Amino acid sequence: MKRHFFLVLAICFSLGIMAEAIPAGYYDAIDGKQDAALKTALSQIIYPVDWSQMTGTNDINVEYNRDYRYKYGSRDPNKFLDHLYTWDGFIYTDQREDGSVWDMYSPYTYYMAPDQYGSLSLPDLEIEHCFPKSWWGGTDNDAYKDLHHLNPANCKANGPKSNNPPGIVVTITNQVNTIFKLGKNDAYGSFTVYEPDDEYKGDFARAYFYIATAYENFTWDASKTSDFLDNSSYLEFKPWLQQVLIAWHRADPVSEKEINRNNLVSDIQHNRNPFIDYPELAEYIWGNKAGQAVDLSQLTFTGDESYELPAEKFVSRALPATNITGQGFTAHWKNAGKENYSLDVFTSQTTGKNDTIINLPNCHQSNVKADSHCSFSGSLYTSSTGKCSFTTLSASLTISGINLKANSKIVVRAMAPVKPAASTDGAKMKISADGTQIALQELTHSQEYFTFALPTGTQSIVIEPGSGQHINIQQIFVITGDETTTYTSLEGFPKEVTGTSFDIEHTMENGQTLYYTITPAGLRTSAPIGVTYSSDPQDISFTEFPHSAARKELRNGQIVILRNASIYSILGQTIR
Repeated sequence: MKRHFFLVLAICFSLGIMAEAIPAGYYDAIDGKQDAALKTALSQIIYPVDWSQMTGTNDINVEYNRDYRYKYGSRDPNKFLDHLYTWDGFIYTDQREDGSVWDMYSPYTYYMAPDQYGSLSLPDLEIEHCFPKSWWGGTDNDAYKDLHHLNPANCKANGPKSNNPPGIVVTITNQVNTIFKLGKNDAYGSFTVYEPDDEYKGDFARAYFYIATAYENFTWDASKTSDFLDNSSYLEFKPWLQQVLIAWHRADPVSEKEINRNNLVSDIQHNRNPFIDYPELAEYIWGNKAGQAVDLSQLTFTGDESYELPAEKFVSRALPATNITGQGFTAHWKNAGKENYSLDVFTSQTTGKNDTIINLPNCHQSNVKADSHCSFSGSLYTSSTGKCSFTTLSASLTISGINLKANSKIVVRAMAPVKPAASTDGAKMKISADGTQIALQELTHSQEYFTFALPTGTQSIVIEPGSGQHINIQQIFVITGDETTTYTSLEGFPKEVTGTSFDIEHTMENGQTLYYTITPAGLRTSAPIGVTYSSDPQDISFTEFPHSAARKELRNGQIVILRNASIYSILGQTIR
Protein backbone atom coordinates (compact mmCIF):
# COMPACT_ATOMS: atom_id res chain seq x y z
CA MET A 1 0.00 0.00 0.00
CA LYS A 2 2.00 2.97 -1.24
CA ARG A 3 0.09 5.62 0.67
CA HIS A 4 0.47 3.74 3.92
CA PHE A 5 4.20 3.20 3.36
CA PHE A 6 4.68 6.92 2.86
CA LEU A 7 3.03 7.64 6.21
CA VAL A 8 5.15 5.10 8.07
CA LEU A 9 8.36 6.38 6.51
CA ALA A 10 7.54 10.02 7.15
CA ILE A 11 6.79 9.41 10.80
CA CYS A 12 9.65 7.07 11.57
CA PHE A 13 12.49 8.74 9.71
CA SER A 14 12.96 11.45 12.33
CA LEU A 15 13.04 8.82 15.06
CA GLY A 16 15.86 6.95 13.41
CA ILE A 17 13.68 3.94 12.70
CA MET A 18 13.52 2.62 9.17
CA ALA A 19 10.08 1.42 8.23
CA GLU A 20 10.18 -2.32 7.72
CA ALA A 21 7.96 -4.55 5.67
CA ILE A 22 6.76 -7.88 7.06
CA PRO A 23 9.83 -10.11 6.72
CA ALA A 24 9.60 -12.69 3.95
CA GLY A 25 8.24 -15.94 5.35
CA TYR A 26 7.31 -14.34 8.68
CA TYR A 27 4.12 -16.39 9.04
CA ASP A 28 5.13 -19.49 7.05
CA ALA A 29 5.37 -21.67 10.16
CA ILE A 30 1.60 -21.55 10.74
CA ASP A 31 0.73 -23.11 7.37
CA GLY A 32 -1.13 -26.38 7.93
CA LYS A 33 -1.42 -25.85 11.68
CA GLN A 34 -4.68 -25.90 13.65
CA ASP A 35 -6.03 -25.25 17.13
CA ALA A 36 -3.40 -25.39 19.92
CA ALA A 37 -0.54 -26.08 17.50
CA LEU A 38 -1.53 -23.03 15.45
CA LYS A 39 -1.64 -20.78 18.50
CA THR A 40 1.74 -22.01 19.73
CA ALA A 41 3.30 -21.52 16.29
CA LEU A 42 2.00 -17.94 16.29
CA SER A 43 3.35 -17.40 19.80
CA GLN A 44 6.82 -18.49 18.72
CA ILE A 45 6.69 -16.05 15.79
CA ILE A 46 5.36 -12.96 17.56
CA TYR A 47 6.82 -13.24 21.06
CA PRO A 48 8.77 -9.98 21.49
CA VAL A 49 12.47 -10.19 20.80
CA ASP A 50 14.96 -10.27 23.67
CA TRP A 51 16.16 -6.67 23.52
CA SER A 52 19.14 -7.39 25.76
CA GLN A 53 20.54 -9.74 23.09
CA MET A 54 20.08 -7.39 20.15
CA THR A 55 23.06 -5.72 18.51
CA GLY A 56 21.64 -4.44 15.20
CA THR A 57 21.52 -0.71 14.51
CA ASN A 58 17.72 -0.74 14.23
CA ASP A 59 17.07 -2.27 17.64
CA ILE A 60 15.14 -0.15 20.12
CA ASN A 61 14.48 -0.91 23.76
CA VAL A 62 11.13 0.34 25.01
CA GLU A 63 10.83 0.93 28.73
CA TYR A 64 7.45 1.37 30.43
CA ASN A 65 7.59 4.81 31.94
CA ARG A 66 5.10 7.62 32.52
CA ASP A 67 7.77 10.22 31.75
CA TYR A 68 9.46 11.17 28.44
CA ARG A 69 13.05 10.28 27.75
CA TYR A 70 13.48 12.86 25.01
CA LYS A 71 12.40 16.49 24.88
CA TYR A 72 9.70 16.93 22.28
CA GLY A 73 11.01 18.57 19.12
CA SER A 74 14.64 18.73 20.31
CA ARG A 75 15.87 15.41 18.98
CA ASP A 76 18.75 15.11 16.58
CA PRO A 77 17.23 13.29 13.59
CA ASN A 78 20.69 11.99 12.69
CA LYS A 79 21.20 10.35 16.04
CA PHE A 80 19.68 6.92 16.45
CA LEU A 81 17.58 6.55 19.58
CA ASP A 82 18.17 3.16 21.14
CA HIS A 83 16.04 3.60 24.22
CA LEU A 84 12.49 4.91 24.42
CA TYR A 85 9.97 5.47 27.16
CA THR A 86 6.36 4.47 26.50
CA TRP A 87 5.22 8.03 25.77
CA ASP A 88 8.04 8.45 23.24
CA GLY A 89 6.58 5.44 21.44
CA PHE A 90 3.05 6.86 21.61
CA ILE A 91 4.22 9.94 19.69
CA TYR A 92 4.68 7.66 16.68
CA THR A 93 2.04 5.00 17.22
CA ASP A 94 -0.98 6.93 18.50
CA GLN A 95 -0.98 10.29 16.78
CA ARG A 96 -3.45 11.21 14.06
CA GLU A 97 -2.44 13.28 11.06
CA ASP A 98 -3.80 16.42 12.75
CA GLY A 99 -1.66 15.87 15.86
CA SER A 100 -4.49 14.67 18.09
CA VAL A 101 -4.19 11.50 20.15
CA TRP A 102 -6.00 8.26 19.43
CA ASP A 103 -7.85 7.75 22.72
CA MET A 104 -10.09 4.69 22.60
CA TYR A 105 -11.42 5.42 26.08
CA SER A 106 -13.08 8.80 25.57
CA PRO A 107 -14.48 11.17 22.91
CA TYR A 108 -12.24 14.00 24.06
CA THR A 109 -9.53 15.62 21.97
CA TYR A 110 -5.90 15.88 23.08
CA TYR A 111 -2.85 16.97 21.15
CA MET A 112 0.75 15.83 21.11
CA ALA A 113 1.87 19.40 21.79
CA PRO A 114 4.85 20.40 23.93
CA ASP A 115 4.59 22.55 27.03
CA GLN A 116 6.71 25.61 27.69
CA TYR A 117 9.62 23.43 28.83
CA GLY A 118 9.74 21.38 25.64
CA SER A 119 8.21 18.22 27.10
CA LEU A 120 4.87 16.77 26.07
CA SER A 121 1.93 18.13 28.02
CA LEU A 122 -0.80 15.50 28.22
CA PRO A 123 -2.21 16.01 31.71
CA ASP A 124 -5.43 14.08 31.18
CA LEU A 125 -3.96 10.91 29.67
CA GLU A 126 -2.42 7.85 31.26
CA ILE A 127 -0.80 4.66 30.00
CA GLU A 128 -3.32 1.86 30.07
CA HIS A 129 -2.73 -1.88 29.74
CA CYS A 130 -5.63 -3.03 27.57
CA PHE A 131 -5.06 -6.53 29.00
CA PRO A 132 -4.75 -5.78 32.77
CA LYS A 133 -1.24 -6.35 34.09
CA SER A 134 -2.59 -7.65 37.41
CA TRP A 135 -3.98 -10.64 35.52
CA TRP A 136 -0.44 -12.01 35.23
CA GLY A 137 0.60 -10.71 38.64
CA GLY A 138 1.80 -7.26 37.59
CA THR A 139 5.38 -8.39 36.99
CA ASP A 140 7.52 -5.92 35.01
CA ASN A 141 8.19 -8.10 31.97
CA ASP A 142 7.88 -7.93 28.19
CA ALA A 143 4.08 -7.89 28.35
CA TYR A 144 4.21 -5.02 30.83
CA LYS A 145 5.88 -2.75 28.26
CA ASP A 146 4.44 -4.23 25.04
CA LEU A 147 3.07 -1.40 22.89
CA HIS A 148 0.68 -3.74 21.09
CA HIS A 149 -1.66 -3.53 24.09
CA LEU A 150 -0.56 -0.26 25.69
CA ASN A 151 -2.67 2.77 24.84
CA PRO A 152 -2.99 6.41 25.83
CA ALA A 153 -6.20 6.51 27.88
CA ASN A 154 -8.36 9.22 29.37
CA CYS A 155 -7.68 9.08 33.09
CA LYS A 156 -11.36 9.37 33.98
CA ALA A 157 -11.92 6.08 32.14
CA ASN A 158 -8.68 4.39 33.07
CA GLY A 159 -9.41 4.42 36.80
CA PRO A 160 -12.90 2.84 36.69
CA LYS A 161 -11.79 0.34 34.03
CA SER A 162 -9.26 -0.91 36.57
CA ASN A 163 -8.80 -4.70 36.23
CA ASN A 164 -12.31 -5.38 34.96
CA PRO A 165 -12.77 -7.53 31.84
CA PRO A 166 -14.50 -6.44 28.63
CA GLY A 167 -18.12 -7.40 28.13
CA ILE A 168 -21.61 -6.32 27.11
CA VAL A 169 -23.03 -4.01 29.80
CA VAL A 170 -26.72 -4.62 30.56
CA THR A 171 -27.06 -2.62 33.78
CA ILE A 172 -24.93 0.53 33.73
CA THR A 173 -23.27 1.42 37.03
CA ASN A 174 -20.82 4.00 35.67
CA GLN A 175 -21.27 5.92 32.41
CA VAL A 176 -17.69 7.22 32.44
CA ASN A 177 -18.25 9.33 29.34
CA THR A 178 -20.35 9.11 26.21
CA ILE A 179 -18.42 6.18 24.71
CA PHE A 180 -17.12 4.16 27.69
CA LYS A 181 -19.28 2.49 30.31
CA LEU A 182 -19.09 -0.08 33.09
CA GLY A 183 -21.74 -2.26 34.63
CA LYS A 184 -23.16 -5.74 35.09
CA ASN A 185 -24.34 -8.58 32.91
CA ASP A 186 -25.97 -11.38 34.90
CA ALA A 187 -25.15 -13.85 32.12
CA TYR A 188 -21.47 -13.58 33.06
CA GLY A 189 -21.61 -13.35 36.85
CA SER A 190 -21.68 -10.74 39.59
CA PHE A 191 -18.51 -8.91 38.53
CA THR A 192 -18.23 -5.62 36.63
CA VAL A 193 -17.36 -5.45 32.94
CA TYR A 194 -16.46 -2.51 30.73
CA GLU A 195 -17.78 -1.79 27.24
CA PRO A 196 -15.96 0.57 24.83
CA ASP A 197 -17.44 2.37 21.85
CA ASP A 198 -18.52 0.21 18.89
CA GLU A 199 -15.75 1.84 16.83
CA TYR A 200 -13.05 0.27 19.02
CA LYS A 201 -14.50 -3.07 20.11
CA GLY A 202 -12.53 -4.94 17.46
CA ASP A 203 -9.35 -3.11 18.48
CA PHE A 204 -9.76 -4.32 22.06
CA ALA A 205 -10.60 -7.88 20.97
CA ARG A 206 -7.53 -8.17 18.74
CA ALA A 207 -5.31 -6.82 21.53
CA TYR A 208 -6.67 -9.55 23.83
CA PHE A 209 -6.07 -12.21 21.16
CA TYR A 210 -2.52 -10.93 20.76
CA ILE A 211 -1.65 -11.08 24.49
CA ALA A 212 -3.27 -14.50 24.95
CA THR A 213 -1.15 -15.77 22.05
CA ALA A 214 2.19 -13.98 22.42
CA TYR A 215 2.29 -14.75 26.15
CA GLU A 216 0.55 -18.11 26.23
CA ASN A 217 3.34 -19.37 28.48
CA PHE A 218 2.08 -17.08 31.26
CA THR A 219 0.15 -18.51 34.19
CA TRP A 220 -2.68 -16.10 34.91
CA ASP A 221 -3.28 -15.07 38.52
CA ALA A 222 -6.28 -17.24 39.44
CA SER A 223 -7.16 -15.00 42.39
CA LYS A 224 -7.84 -12.18 39.94
CA THR A 225 -8.95 -14.00 36.79
CA SER A 226 -10.93 -17.10 37.77
CA ASP A 227 -14.09 -15.62 36.23
CA PHE A 228 -12.37 -14.54 33.00
CA LEU A 229 -9.37 -16.72 32.13
CA ASP A 230 -8.66 -20.43 32.14
CA ASN A 231 -5.12 -21.68 32.82
CA SER A 232 -6.11 -25.22 31.90
CA SER A 233 -7.02 -24.46 28.28
CA TYR A 234 -4.95 -23.18 25.36
CA LEU A 235 -7.94 -20.98 24.51
CA GLU A 236 -7.05 -18.88 27.59
CA PHE A 237 -10.52 -17.25 27.85
CA LYS A 238 -13.58 -18.51 29.69
CA PRO A 239 -16.38 -19.33 27.17
CA TRP A 240 -18.39 -16.15 27.89
CA LEU A 241 -15.35 -13.90 27.29
CA GLN A 242 -14.35 -15.85 24.21
CA GLN A 243 -17.83 -15.26 22.77
CA VAL A 244 -17.68 -11.53 23.53
CA LEU A 245 -14.27 -11.06 21.94
CA ILE A 246 -14.97 -13.02 18.77
CA ALA A 247 -18.27 -11.16 18.33
CA TRP A 248 -16.48 -7.81 18.68
CA HIS A 249 -13.78 -8.98 16.27
CA ARG A 250 -16.42 -9.78 13.63
CA ALA A 251 -18.58 -6.71 14.16
CA ASP A 252 -15.69 -4.23 14.04
CA PRO A 253 -13.28 -5.24 11.23
CA VAL A 254 -9.64 -4.20 11.08
CA SER A 255 -9.42 -0.48 10.34
CA GLU A 256 -6.80 1.69 8.73
CA LYS A 257 -5.89 3.01 12.18
CA GLU A 258 -5.06 -0.51 13.35
CA ILE A 259 -3.07 -1.36 10.22
CA ASN A 260 -0.99 1.79 10.60
CA ARG A 261 -0.45 1.23 14.31
CA ASN A 262 0.54 -2.41 13.82
CA ASN A 263 3.20 -1.33 11.33
CA LEU A 264 4.47 1.47 13.56
CA VAL A 265 4.72 -0.76 16.65
CA SER A 266 6.47 -3.36 14.51
CA ASP A 267 9.00 -0.72 13.44
CA ILE A 268 9.87 -0.27 17.12
CA GLN A 269 9.44 -3.79 18.58
CA HIS A 270 10.01 -5.89 15.45
CA ASN A 271 6.98 -8.08 16.11
CA ARG A 272 3.39 -7.94 14.88
CA ASN A 273 -0.21 -8.59 15.86
CA PRO A 274 -1.21 -11.43 13.52
CA PHE A 275 -4.92 -10.89 14.16
CA ILE A 276 -4.59 -7.50 12.47
CA ASP A 277 -2.51 -8.83 9.56
CA TYR A 278 -4.73 -11.91 9.06
CA PRO A 279 -8.06 -11.39 10.89
CA GLU A 280 -9.33 -14.88 10.00
CA LEU A 281 -6.71 -16.44 12.30
CA ALA A 282 -8.93 -15.59 15.26
CA GLU A 283 -11.66 -17.77 13.75
CA TYR A 284 -9.25 -20.74 13.48
CA ILE A 285 -8.49 -20.54 17.21
CA TRP A 286 -11.59 -19.12 18.92
CA GLY A 287 -14.23 -18.99 16.19
CA ASN A 288 -16.12 -20.95 13.58
CA LYS A 289 -13.04 -22.43 11.88
CA ALA A 290 -11.68 -24.19 14.96
CA GLY A 291 -10.53 -27.68 14.07
CA GLN A 292 -9.51 -26.67 10.53
CA ALA A 293 -5.93 -26.40 9.30
CA VAL A 294 -4.75 -23.00 8.08
CA ASP A 295 -3.98 -22.50 4.39
CA LEU A 296 -1.95 -19.30 4.58
CA SER A 297 -2.30 -18.61 0.87
CA GLN A 298 -6.08 -18.38 1.20
CA LEU A 299 -6.21 -15.94 4.12
CA THR A 300 -7.18 -12.30 3.71
CA PHE A 301 -4.16 -10.06 4.29
CA THR A 302 -5.04 -6.53 5.44
CA GLY A 303 -1.76 -5.16 4.10
CA ASP A 304 -2.94 -5.86 0.56
CA GLU A 305 -4.57 -3.01 -1.37
CA SER A 306 -7.46 -5.34 -2.18
CA TYR A 307 -8.47 -5.44 1.50
CA GLU A 308 -11.71 -3.48 1.92
CA LEU A 309 -11.48 -1.17 4.90
CA PRO A 310 -14.67 -0.63 6.92
CA ALA A 311 -16.29 2.44 5.39
CA GLU A 312 -17.33 4.04 8.67
CA LYS A 313 -13.70 4.26 9.77
CA PHE A 314 -12.40 6.18 6.79
CA VAL A 315 -10.86 9.56 7.50
CA SER A 316 -10.36 12.53 5.22
CA ARG A 317 -6.75 13.24 4.36
CA ALA A 318 -5.20 15.36 1.65
CA LEU A 319 -1.81 14.04 0.57
CA PRO A 320 1.28 15.95 -0.64
CA ALA A 321 1.10 17.47 -4.11
CA THR A 322 3.30 16.36 -7.00
CA ASN A 323 4.25 17.82 -10.39
CA ILE A 324 4.60 21.33 -8.92
CA THR A 325 5.36 23.84 -11.70
CA GLY A 326 4.60 27.44 -12.52
CA GLN A 327 1.47 26.19 -14.29
CA GLY A 328 0.01 24.23 -11.38
CA PHE A 329 0.35 20.90 -9.61
CA THR A 330 -1.33 17.56 -9.01
CA ALA A 331 -3.38 17.28 -5.80
CA HIS A 332 -3.64 13.88 -4.10
CA TRP A 333 -5.81 12.49 -1.33
CA LYS A 334 -6.46 9.24 0.44
CA ASN A 335 -9.12 6.90 -0.88
CA ALA A 336 -11.97 7.33 1.59
CA GLY A 337 -14.20 4.67 0.07
CA LYS A 338 -16.37 7.27 -1.62
CA GLU A 339 -17.16 7.85 -5.29
CA ASN A 340 -17.46 11.64 -5.03
CA TYR A 341 -15.18 14.22 -3.45
CA SER A 342 -15.25 18.01 -3.18
CA LEU A 343 -11.84 19.53 -3.93
CA ASP A 344 -11.22 23.11 -2.87
CA VAL A 345 -8.12 25.10 -3.90
CA PHE A 346 -7.65 28.50 -2.31
CA THR A 347 -5.34 31.32 -1.29
CA SER A 348 -4.89 32.55 2.26
CA GLN A 349 -4.23 36.16 3.30
CA THR A 350 -3.88 37.42 6.86
CA THR A 351 -4.04 41.09 7.82
CA GLY A 352 -3.87 42.82 11.19
CA LYS A 353 -2.65 41.29 14.43
CA ASN A 354 -4.13 39.63 17.49
CA ASP A 355 -2.69 39.79 21.00
CA THR A 356 -3.46 37.13 23.59
CA ILE A 357 -4.15 38.83 26.93
CA ILE A 358 -4.99 35.69 28.92
CA ASN A 359 -3.57 32.30 27.93
CA LEU A 360 -4.56 29.31 30.06
CA PRO A 361 -4.02 26.40 27.65
CA ASN A 362 -4.22 23.99 30.59
CA CYS A 363 -6.77 25.48 32.97
CA HIS A 364 -5.65 23.72 36.15
CA GLN A 365 -6.02 25.01 39.67
CA SER A 366 -2.27 25.71 39.94
CA ASN A 367 -1.87 27.87 36.84
CA VAL A 368 -5.16 29.70 37.44
CA LYS A 369 -3.83 30.67 40.88
CA ALA A 370 -0.49 31.65 39.36
CA ASP A 371 -2.07 34.02 36.83
CA SER A 372 -2.19 37.56 38.24
CA HIS A 373 -5.49 38.26 36.45
CA CYS A 374 -7.39 35.22 37.77
CA SER A 375 -9.18 34.38 40.99
CA PHE A 376 -12.02 32.06 41.90
CA SER A 377 -14.65 31.51 44.55
CA GLY A 378 -16.20 28.22 45.53
CA SER A 379 -14.25 25.19 44.37
CA LEU A 380 -11.87 24.89 41.44
CA TYR A 381 -10.44 21.44 41.77
CA THR A 382 -8.67 18.78 39.76
CA SER A 383 -8.07 15.09 40.23
CA SER A 384 -5.00 14.33 42.30
CA THR A 385 -4.32 10.90 40.83
CA GLY A 386 -2.02 10.13 37.93
CA LYS A 387 -2.20 12.54 35.02
CA CYS A 388 -5.92 13.22 35.43
CA SER A 389 -6.49 16.93 35.85
CA PHE A 390 -9.89 17.92 34.55
CA THR A 391 -10.73 21.21 36.24
CA THR A 392 -14.20 21.48 37.75
CA LEU A 393 -15.63 24.89 38.59
CA SER A 394 -18.41 24.96 41.21
CA ALA A 395 -18.81 28.71 41.70
CA SER A 396 -17.08 31.50 39.74
CA LEU A 397 -13.77 32.27 38.07
CA THR A 398 -12.96 35.97 37.67
CA ILE A 399 -10.51 37.53 35.22
CA SER A 400 -9.76 41.11 36.26
CA GLY A 401 -7.16 43.86 35.85
CA ILE A 402 -7.71 44.12 32.09
CA ASN A 403 -8.86 46.93 29.81
CA LEU A 404 -9.84 45.46 26.46
CA LYS A 405 -9.54 47.12 23.08
CA ALA A 406 -12.09 46.80 20.32
CA ASN A 407 -12.59 43.42 18.63
CA SER A 408 -11.84 41.44 21.78
CA LYS A 409 -13.19 37.99 22.51
CA ILE A 410 -12.97 35.18 25.01
CA VAL A 411 -12.54 31.58 23.94
CA VAL A 412 -13.44 28.89 26.49
CA ARG A 413 -13.07 25.17 26.02
CA ALA A 414 -15.63 23.56 28.30
CA MET A 415 -17.94 20.61 28.82
CA ALA A 416 -20.61 19.32 31.16
CA PRO A 417 -19.21 16.91 33.78
CA VAL A 418 -20.05 13.26 33.23
CA LYS A 419 -21.55 11.64 36.30
CA PRO A 420 -21.99 7.91 36.94
CA ALA A 421 -24.98 6.42 35.12
CA ALA A 422 -25.77 9.83 33.56
CA SER A 423 -26.15 10.24 29.83
CA THR A 424 -27.94 13.58 29.58
CA ASP A 425 -26.34 16.95 28.89
CA GLY A 426 -27.56 20.26 30.21
CA ALA A 427 -25.04 22.04 32.44
CA LYS A 428 -24.83 25.75 31.57
CA MET A 429 -21.91 28.15 31.54
CA LYS A 430 -22.61 31.81 32.26
CA ILE A 431 -20.19 34.52 31.14
CA SER A 432 -20.44 38.14 32.27
CA ALA A 433 -18.43 41.25 31.36
CA ASP A 434 -18.29 44.02 33.97
CA GLY A 435 -21.35 42.57 35.67
CA THR A 436 -23.46 42.22 32.53
CA GLN A 437 -24.29 38.74 31.26
CA ILE A 438 -23.12 38.26 27.68
CA ALA A 439 -23.71 34.51 27.31
CA LEU A 440 -25.50 31.55 28.85
CA GLN A 441 -24.10 28.55 27.02
CA GLU A 442 -25.53 25.04 27.38
CA LEU A 443 -22.76 22.42 27.51
CA THR A 444 -22.61 18.77 26.47
CA HIS A 445 -20.43 15.87 27.56
CA SER A 446 -18.05 16.57 24.67
CA GLN A 447 -15.34 19.20 24.94
CA GLU A 448 -16.10 22.18 22.70
CA TYR A 449 -14.66 25.61 22.01
CA PHE A 450 -16.99 28.57 22.55
CA THR A 451 -16.16 32.11 21.41
CA PHE A 452 -17.90 35.23 22.73
CA ALA A 453 -17.34 38.88 21.76
CA LEU A 454 -16.40 41.21 24.62
CA PRO A 455 -17.34 44.91 24.86
CA THR A 456 -14.61 47.50 24.34
CA GLY A 457 -13.20 48.61 27.69
CA THR A 458 -14.13 45.41 29.56
CA GLN A 459 -12.19 45.30 32.84
CA SER A 460 -13.43 42.04 34.37
CA ILE A 461 -14.91 38.78 33.12
CA VAL A 462 -16.72 36.21 35.27
CA ILE A 463 -17.21 32.58 34.23
CA GLU A 464 -19.59 30.52 36.36
CA PRO A 465 -21.87 27.48 36.14
CA GLY A 466 -25.63 27.58 36.26
CA SER A 467 -27.29 27.57 39.66
CA GLY A 468 -26.35 24.46 41.63
CA GLN A 469 -24.30 23.06 38.77
CA HIS A 470 -20.66 22.28 38.04
CA ILE A 471 -18.82 22.74 34.74
CA ASN A 472 -15.48 21.48 33.44
CA ILE A 473 -13.10 24.11 32.06
CA GLN A 474 -10.09 23.01 30.00
CA GLN A 475 -8.79 26.16 28.29
CA ILE A 476 -9.32 29.92 28.41
CA PHE A 477 -8.01 32.54 25.97
CA VAL A 478 -8.78 36.27 26.00
CA ILE A 479 -7.79 37.78 22.67
CA THR A 480 -7.84 41.32 21.34
CA GLY A 481 -6.91 42.66 17.92
CA ASP A 482 -7.97 42.97 14.33
CA GLU A 483 -6.30 39.96 12.75
CA THR A 484 -8.36 38.61 9.88
CA THR A 485 -7.58 35.72 7.58
CA THR A 486 -9.35 35.53 4.24
CA TYR A 487 -9.53 32.29 2.28
CA THR A 488 -10.39 32.79 -1.38
CA SER A 489 -11.18 29.80 -3.59
CA LEU A 490 -9.76 29.79 -7.11
CA GLU A 491 -12.28 30.27 -9.89
CA GLY A 492 -14.14 27.03 -10.49
CA PHE A 493 -13.54 25.66 -6.98
CA PRO A 494 -14.77 23.89 -4.93
CA LYS A 495 -15.07 21.27 -7.65
CA GLU A 496 -16.73 17.85 -7.59
CA VAL A 497 -14.13 15.22 -8.54
CA THR A 498 -13.63 11.44 -8.48
CA GLY A 499 -10.62 9.19 -7.96
CA THR A 500 -7.71 10.10 -5.68
CA SER A 501 -5.88 12.79 -7.65
CA PHE A 502 -6.60 15.84 -9.80
CA ASP A 503 -4.45 18.13 -11.97
CA ILE A 504 -4.75 21.78 -10.92
CA GLU A 505 -4.07 24.19 -13.75
CA HIS A 506 -3.21 27.61 -12.33
CA THR A 507 -0.35 30.00 -12.98
CA MET A 508 1.79 30.24 -9.83
CA GLU A 509 4.25 33.04 -9.18
CA ASN A 510 7.64 32.40 -7.63
CA GLY A 511 7.16 31.87 -3.89
CA GLN A 512 3.36 31.75 -4.08
CA THR A 513 1.52 29.26 -1.86
CA LEU A 514 -1.83 27.68 -2.64
CA TYR A 515 -3.77 25.37 -0.34
CA TYR A 516 -6.16 22.52 -1.03
CA THR A 517 -8.57 20.43 1.00
CA ILE A 518 -10.59 17.35 0.14
CA THR A 519 -14.06 16.53 1.44
CA PRO A 520 -15.28 12.98 0.74
CA ALA A 521 -19.08 12.78 0.41
CA GLY A 522 -20.55 12.57 3.89
CA LEU A 523 -17.20 12.99 5.71
CA ARG A 524 -15.44 15.95 7.27
CA THR A 525 -13.06 18.19 5.36
CA SER A 526 -9.37 17.28 5.54
CA ALA A 527 -6.66 19.50 6.96
CA PRO A 528 -5.20 21.67 4.18
CA ILE A 529 -2.05 20.92 2.23
CA GLY A 530 0.00 23.96 1.25
CA VAL A 531 1.85 23.97 -2.08
CA THR A 532 4.64 26.51 -2.63
CA TYR A 533 6.14 27.07 -6.08
CA SER A 534 9.75 28.19 -6.50
CA SER A 535 11.64 28.92 -9.70
CA ASP A 536 14.46 26.88 -8.13
CA PRO A 537 13.27 23.24 -8.30
CA GLN A 538 15.24 22.40 -5.14
CA ASP A 539 13.09 24.83 -3.16
CA ILE A 540 9.69 23.54 -4.33
CA SER A 541 7.82 22.29 -1.28
CA PHE A 542 4.54 21.22 0.18
CA THR A 543 3.41 21.63 3.76
CA GLU A 544 1.58 19.00 5.74
CA PHE A 545 1.21 18.43 9.45
CA PRO A 546 4.61 17.65 11.04
CA HIS A 547 4.63 15.13 13.88
CA SER A 548 7.24 17.24 15.65
CA ALA A 549 5.12 20.39 15.67
CA ALA A 550 6.35 22.94 18.16
CA ARG A 551 3.09 24.28 19.54
CA LYS A 552 -0.62 24.75 19.04
CA GLU A 553 -2.21 28.18 19.04
CA LEU A 554 -5.48 29.95 18.37
CA ARG A 555 -5.36 32.07 15.20
CA ASN A 556 -8.38 33.89 13.83
CA GLY A 557 -10.84 31.47 15.34
CA GLN A 558 -8.93 28.36 14.29
CA ILE A 559 -6.46 26.10 16.03
CA VAL A 560 -3.22 26.07 14.06
CA ILE A 561 0.04 24.19 14.44
CA LEU A 562 3.10 26.43 14.59
CA ARG A 563 6.77 25.61 14.23
CA ASN A 564 9.38 28.37 14.30
CA ALA A 565 6.48 30.87 14.09
CA SER A 566 5.34 29.47 10.73
CA ILE A 567 1.91 27.93 10.28
CA TYR A 568 2.35 24.27 9.38
CA SER A 569 -1.26 23.22 9.47
CA ILE A 570 -4.74 24.54 10.12
CA LEU A 571 -6.38 21.77 12.07
CA GLY A 572 -9.82 22.46 10.69
CA GLN A 573 -11.24 23.19 14.13
CA THR A 574 -13.07 26.40 13.45
CA ILE A 575 -13.94 28.14 16.71
CA ARG A 576 -17.52 29.34 16.44
